[in-house]
Amino acid sequence: MTKFLLCLFCVSPLVAWSQCIQGNCYNGTGTYVFPSGSKYQGTFRDGVIQGTGILYFSNGDRYNGQWNNQYREGKGTLVKANGEQYTGEFYHSKFNGQGTYTYPDGRKVVGQWKDGKSLNEDGQIDPVVNTANTSSPPEAGNSILMENQPDGKVRDCNREDCQSGPGKYTYRDGSYYIGSFVNGQPRGEGVCYYANGDRYEGQWQNHAPHGPGIMYFHSGRVISAIWSRGRVIELRDEPATSIAEKNPVDKDSDPDVKIWAAVVGVASYNHMPTLKYTDDDAYRMYAFLKSPEGGALPDNQIRLMIDEDATRRNIIESMQTLFMQADENDVVMLYLSGHGLKGSFLPYDFDGYHNRLRYEDVQTILSNSPAKQKICLADACYAGTLGERGINLQQALNQFYERIDQSQSGTAFLMSSSSEEVSLEDQGLRQGIFSHYLIEGLKGGADQNQDRVVQLGELFDFVTNQVKRYTQNRQSPMTAGRFDPNLPMAFIR
Repeated sequence: MTKFLLCLFCVSPLVAWSQCIQGNCYNGTGTYVFPSGSKYQGTFRDGVIQGTGILYFSNGDRYNGQWNNQYREGKGTLVKANGEQYTGEFYHSKFNGQGTYTYPDGRKVVGQWKDGKSLNEDGQIDPVVNTANTSSPPEAGNSILMENQPDGKVRDCNREDCQSGPGKYTYRDGSYYIGSFVNGQPRGEGVCYYANGDRYEGQWQNHAPHGPGIMYFHSGRVISAIWSRGRVIELRDEPATSIAEKNPVDKDSDPDVKIWAAVVGVASYNHMPTLKYTDDDAYRMYAFLKSPEGGALPDNQIRLMIDEDATRRNIIESMQTLFMQADENDVVMLYLSGHGLKGSFLPYDFDGYHNRLRYEDVQTILSNSPAKQKICLADACYAGTLGERGINLQQALNQFYERIDQSQSGTAFLMSSSSEEVSLEDQGLRQGIFSHYLIEGLKGGADQNQDRVVQLGELFDFVTNQVKRYTQNRQSPMTAGRFDPNLPMAFIR
């Protein structure tokens, strides 16, 4: 892998490689995908990686830190797929300078490094430390079962009769099952570790997957399905948590308050009626968040997904990438505009059954984010300023973010309709009615106390009242969650 990377990082400019999928990959901030499958998100200068950013290697490794002329140089963190991690100084993409190497079992090597090798107290290469050939992390999945054993061990059911309860059974090829036993046989909830590196988690019977379960293949492929005697009888969507785990990110280290936003709009569907204005609604929300009144979000803090870009996987990966970067001072925001079914938003790749974005998945990703404030704005069916004109914009923005910093933490959901209602579009407004009043409220219509700051509580009240009035109570927006109604959402110039 090292030889490949050295070759890759010496190529300039990046236009010789695959494609820039978002932002400015020449002079600015963008996302670039390489033919190998590796993906870089961060800053560029003159078409090369320069500044700060994250590289997701195709083998599962991840580097987050400083770059110089496409080399990892400066301070950064390299997290390997096997759980090992180096945090410290880099030069020419190797460990050089002060750093700490941590193993999955907690062991650490702290000190000076040169060309990827640890130095002892005499400044010589330490022959004892070898980071290139390290042991694998302990196997996962056993802790829950072991908690029920008085001696902390799983019973070996090849040696003793396991009539009921948890135990372990090893097959002739080296595969082994850890889980529930019934009448002396592996049956019920469990995990099977196959000899070829695959892993199955779920219901088990007659020595095969039987019932709901997930197969994690060694190649990285994941199948969530209903199984019968080891065969798939009904495919299910890959769990959002599984997709998110494949895209780990590091928190942003900047102590300033930031807003991270994912904006989704789907109008074109293959298995649902086409919508007229949901893509335009998303473009308007994106434009507002990029404006000074909406927070002036830079490109690396916002992701816009329209139609074919708004697949279930892309939405989940974008939420994970953005929302897990947030720290305890920040705000994360998700805006969804498109078709909905009860309990779900329908992405572009919904095929009539698969690829729903379940609201419980959204809630899970939001709850996992370290952000202080979490906001979800959903315009879909069944979705149960500071001074006078001419004010210094930088001063207004500073005051806006200061008020966010002073707010109480919480999670807020504003849904366009109740669990039994559809969300309506209007040809006269040329927008979804909910999104129209949402953006109108953010632009100042909701400033009830006229302090030139739109607060969350004011916005919710404004949108709810206006939508109910316009639709003659056929559509009633709903709120949920515990949140600070004084949270600033926008300021008015």
